[in-house]
Amino acid sequence: MLQCSLSVQLYPAREALAKDLPSTLRRVNDIGYRNVELFGFVDLADQYSELLPSVGLVAPSAHARLLDQDVAVIFSAAEKIGVTTVIDPHIDIERWTAQDDIARAAASLNEVAKIGAGHGLVIGYQNHWWETENRIDGTPELEILASAPQALRVVELDGFNGDIFDELRDSFAYLTANGVSA
Repeated sequence: MLQCSLSVQLYPAREALAKDLPSTLRRVNDIGYRNVELFGFVDLADQYSELLPSVGLVAPSAHARLLDQDVAVIFSAAEKIGVTTVIDPHIDIERWTAQDDIARAAASLNEVAKIGAGHGLVIGYQNHWWETENRIDGTPELEILASAPQALRVVELDGFNGDIFDELRDSFAYLTANGVSA
């Protein structure tokens, strides 16, 4: 059985956070959340490392583009805040057109995951609609990514696709509930 701790992604509250970071974080706590998923955290690492504990929040995960980036800066910021999982929120759709493209993306994520592990971090990837709907030889692209030999073992499923979830449930550590209907 899956066990989970609920976190709230802060990205949908980006405008409120930009206007008043401390008050917005306090409001998230007041609503009842204790875990948050950060975005754009690198330049705010000092603030988050002080504010989150002061308002009773922790950030077990965060989003940051990882491929073709200076991951040392990203991982240093994550460590300072206490983030344990960094999720790449987007690989351009152009990198999902053929099985070889997906293999290269998986290899790149794998390299990043190895570096992340050296910082005590787990690296993940958040999918998008095209990775579950687009198929290569009948196989969803996300399934191809998840089946690649790799150190990357965390996928954040965006929305809900029951077939993909059932097939890859052991790869999912995070489920984003936007677009979910009961």
